[in-house]
Amino acid sequence: MEYLDPEKKRKHRMRIMFGYGLFAVAISMATVLMVYIANGYYVDRSTGEVIQNGLVYVDTRPVSAEVTIDGELQNVRTDSRHVIPSGTHTFDLFAEGYRPWSRTFNLEGGSLRRLTYARLIPDVLTPELATNLRQNPINSSQSINKRWIIMSYESNPLDLTLIDIDNPQSVINQTLTLPDELVTDPETGIVEFMEWDASDRYILATYTVANNPEYIMIDREQPNNSFNLSKELNPRMQFVMRDRDVNAYFAYDPVSRELFKANRNSIETESILKDVIQYEVFGEDWVVYLTESEEASMVQARLLRGDQNIQLKNLQVSDRYFLEIARLGNAPIIGVASAVEDRVIVYFDPEKYLRENPDSTLPVATTVMRIPSLIDFSISSDSSVILGYGSDNIAAHEFNEDRSYNYKLDRPIDAGQEVRWIEGQHITYISEGVAYISDFDGSNVYDLVPSTPLLGVYGTDSVEELISFAAGVYDTDGNATVPPRVNVTSLVVSTN
Repeated sequence: MEYLDPEKKRKHRMRIMFGYGLFAVAISMATVLMVYIANGYYVDRSTGEVIQNGLVYVDTRPVSAEVTIDGELQNVRTDSRHVIPSGTHTFDLFAEGYRPWSRTFNLEGGSLRRLTYARLIPDVLTPELATNLRQNPINSSQSINKRWIIMSYESNPLDLTLIDIDNPQSVINQTLTLPDELVTDPETGIVEFMEWDASDRYILATYTVANNPEYIMIDREQPNNSFNLSKELNPRMQFVMRDRDVNAYFAYDPVSRELFKANRNSIETESILKDVIQYEVFGEDWVVYLTESEEASMVQARLLRGDQNIQLKNLQVSDRYFLEIARLGNAPIIGVASAVEDRVIVYFDPEKYLRENPDSTLPVATTVMRIPSLIDFSISSDSSVILGYGSDNIAAHEFNEDRSYNYKLDRPIDAGQEVRWIEGQHITYISEGVAYISDFDGSNVYDLVPSTPLLGVYGTDSVEELISFAAGVYDTDGNATVPPRVNVTSLVVSTN
């Protein structure tokens, strides 16, 4: 019998071991193959070339849209995901009654790209009168939740207009009158709004007479309970809220150039920073600020975060500086600039860089945005993008994708008009009296409706309606033949 023959027994054992070996090799190859497939690799049958796929998520608002990729119509509408080869691709999105949306980009193999911010704009926009105003406003601000818009005027400066756009088709316009005793001179000042508190009830503002600002806290619900920080705490100090808390502040003394913490009752006697030329704050204790440098022609930008105080960069001395700070995840994102340098230097988590590079004394910038004749820059409300602009030039950096963009506008921004974030990754601006909207990277630029450059346009919380402003028309005696007005425009195509 075979199992009694040692030679046959040995050969049988070798066949079994060889079979196990082949099986193990097959399993290994299958595992490697599955790993490659899971990472998006496949073989192009026409060329034999190994290509790696990428994944693209695409979505649209306010309605779903048809999707074409490189001119080929897909069998799904947005919200959808698409596995496509690495390389340059063009996504076009179409919906009936809306203008097309398009984006061309390079997709890296194995990467994920999210085109989930596409906003479709109707073919036809029709502004409708929402309410008239008593005169042309000189300043306005929208609450964090986008429900409230507050406006100030040159005459009767303590009579403000508060607009409730919770239901844009029935806008509520009410006069918010501040008490005369709130300020030193109630007749000739100018109210400028700074920031809203976390509850959207209080607005920190300045009331300025002859270049002397008083810092007032406006109570939207009970105007008579508004209070004057300059009177209550120190008339020399400048105030900003600490973590949007109506009772907690940073207080800056422009004479001693010291920065203090304060609350409704008192200013702390010990300053948290000295020799501060300019500063910007975020949250409870994050401060990006400028101080003197050892070089007379330079100033030093630094970051204070809790107990950590690190140097960022030296900037050239100028009559104007720009500072911004926000939070992405748990890390700070920062922009610093001097007007004479035509650039914005951007940092994402500079402390992490120093921890990971202990031999470095300065963090390396995440990117440098080149912007001739820099006017300003800002960080989007979701902290995903930082964007700076000149009169006809915009630069942006997208943090999640670590991509930078620089482009020229076809139409220059009107003087005195800011580029404003209307939602996460869309901007608006006024050019020749018309509002425009575009993606942050300069793609999909669409004209919207006329609006005054000073006030621009605002969106509702869902950005399904647009709030714009029309200046009044006055005769030679100063009487309004056409009153100033607030218009509302639907950004959703009716299906009726």
